[in-house]
Amino acid sequence: MTRIPYPDPQTRSEPQRAVLTSGKPVLNISRMAMHLKDPLWSGYRNFAIVARDAAPLDDGLREMVILRVGYLSNSAYELHHHLPVAVQAGVPDAKLKAVESGDFTALDPRERAVLDYASQVVTQVGADDATLKALQDWFSTEDIFGITILVCGYMTTARLIALGGVEAEEGHG
Repeated sequence: MTRIPYPDPQTRSEPQRAVLTSGKPVLNISRMAMHLKDPLWSGYRNFAIVARDAAPLDDGLREMVILRVGYLSNSAYELHHHLPVAVQAGVPDAKLKAVESGDFTALDPRERAVLDYASQVVTQVGADDATLKALQDWFSTEDIFGITILVCGYMTTARLIALGGVEAEEGHG
């Protein structure tokens, strides 16, 4: 059961109702986010999509970052949705276990740099100099900002999930 009820579709704005009646599946986090007023809702919605889709990482590493944020944020909902995506992207079990445990020795140096960085952004707000330097060995400054946006986008989503007590959709994930 959610902590905060999903908003009544009849009380939502026209743009929000258009999403709800589009015929496309609407995830529970998207429904819960409709508690936001339209400028924040549309901004959050666009930010979440772009943070994911424009991340400067291949699909597998992107999903590993999202999962790491999910584990560190205690977000069962994010894990429910992104574990299957990571598997579909070809992330092997040993790497999935590394992402969960935080023991990145099974990862290659590039993956380790990204996951160390993501972990520090979640737990310390920013990365220490050595971790940033390791990331700079693999990525441009522009890409590092993109990775940061990916991490922060999923941190935001995890916190909205926690606020509302968003439940995982049955049969999805």
